[in-house]
Amino acid sequence: MKTQLVGSPHLYSLEQSAITFFPDTEGEAVCTVTHDERGVTARTIITLPEGKSACRECTEAVDTQRNEQKAIKLSFYDAACELRNMKEPWGALTGVRPAKLARSLLESGLTKNQTRDTLKKEYRLSAEKAELCVTAGLKAYNIKRKLRERDACIYIGIPFCPSRCVYCSFISVAAGKNDEGKIEEYVQALCREIRESAEGSLFSGRTIKAVYIGGGTPAMLSPAQLIRVVAALKSAYNIPEGIEFTIEAGRPDAITKEKLHAIKLVEADRLSVNPQTTDDEVLIKIGRHHTSKEIVDTYHEAKKVGFGSINMDIIAGLPLKNEDDDGLESFCRTIDDVVSLAPENITVHTFALKRGSFLNEYHLSIPDSETVYKMLEYAEENLKAQGYEPYYLYRQKYMTGNMENIGWTKRGYESLYNICMMEELCDIISFGAGGVSKLTDGRKIKRITNHKYPKEYIYNIDEMIKRKRGE
Repeated sequence: MKTQLVGSPHLYSLEQSAITFFPDTEGEAVCTVTHDERGVTARTIITLPEGKSACRECTEAVDTQRNEQKAIKLSFYDAACELRNMKEPWGALTGVRPAKLARSLLESGLTKNQTRDTLKKEYRLSAEKAELCVTAGLKAYNIKRKLRERDACIYIGIPFCPSRCVYCSFISVAAGKNDEGKIEEYVQALCREIRESAEGSLFSGRTIKAVYIGGGTPAMLSPAQLIRVVAALKSAYNIPEGIEFTIEAGRPDAITKEKLHAIKLVEADRLSVNPQTTDDEVLIKIGRHHTSKEIVDTYHEAKKVGFGSINMDIIAGLPLKNEDDDGLESFCRTIDDVVSLAPENITVHTFALKRGSFLNEYHLSIPDSETVYKMLEYAEENLKAQGYEPYYLYRQKYMTGNMENIGWTKRGYESLYNICMMEELCDIISFGAGGVSKLTDGRKIKRITNHKYPKEYIYNIDEMIKRKRGE
């Protein structure tokens, strides 16, 4: 959809609304913003290819930059609802971090009930999404009150996988037995970045609250490589004993007993084993080289090794097995299978059709929005019944049904890193390909980016070390 904004610099707000509500639709949206004694007013006209159009206007009494953006989104949303003859559960919100809005309202002095009502009345959220937003926002609010100015979390990225899933748009690279040299070269560069960046002033004096090694699939590292990376980290930064330390081991086809013991040896206390589905036919469809039995076996082996907190990822809306299947039964069975294992955390993702993935190339069908909504309802109902509660969430572009990803946890097993990273509560020091370090003063965020792909990262390692030193 083409977008045109008159009288305001906030074109991004209009563009995000168009992507959210009409991701694959031609047409045009024109929004005009005016300022007068009433405040700030946005008037949006949406015209669809078949000639249907709608015009809606929204006025915010207090003329601020935030309210100007809000008026643009609300006027677009109201016009979109008129054209589609339906309301969206997330209302006019389009950002990645909806709980951040709830937290800011709580910080302004509103009670939980007032925050919930504001989200429903002023941003058009459904009662369910407003409640979810407040729950996650309150978790972040309580954690932020405990953080200090120089607190930070560390992220280390391992961008390799056994194979590339058809839906994946991350920077991860498929690496087989013949690519061991490529991984070793990456590990050498990574250890250099960790050690030498600590010599500068940008990250000095930080109190590390949590460490997270993610991917990709960090289990692609050999036990010796993993130990070297963690040793480099501990030699460069003061990592207090007993802090939260997560390794997203990832796919069962990369996890071995020896690697689990190595993860335990470096004192990681949290582990992710990510099945996405327990349906063997769907696993084949998405390009996974493991079975549902291997998922269960890996989970039990991890418990035997001694991990007290395990997360498992599930995706609602994965490609369908065949034309006669809607995917609902498969997803519900996956939820049942994973819940029966009783991991401490379960993350339920909504499928996002990314343009950088292989999915379109393979011409695979995916469930429709209504079915995905039923999947998420089933997940919520069953997770709550087993004592799980939502503690963080985020949204992405091109998500089926314009829904969300939710981290569910048993009480007391929330991931500090996930909350701090998603809600931008403290500094994030990020190492590895595609890493983005974020330094915040509570108002503005300074970003220090690494090169995206492993080859670029290795070639430009000196440049990235200088960036992190502040040179």
